Amino acid sequence: MHGTLPPVSASRGRVRSGWITWLLRCAARISERRLLRELNDDQLKDIGLTRADVMRECRRWPWDGSSE
Repeated sequence: MHGTLPPVSASRGRVRSGWITWLLRCAARISERRLLRELNDDQLKDIGLTRADVMRECRRWPWDGSSE
């Protein structure tokens, strides 16, 4: 059964990489939501959003987002 499982160090690297990717996506959502909150009502209207839409989006958890 030699060679059937990847080396432990390789699988740890993938797990670590997965967590880093996840954390970076969470950080990006926080930043994007902060910027969205700073838009004025005219800018929101231009992109088809209301202040209520923005507040609802900004209340979401950082990990609550679309899967990219």
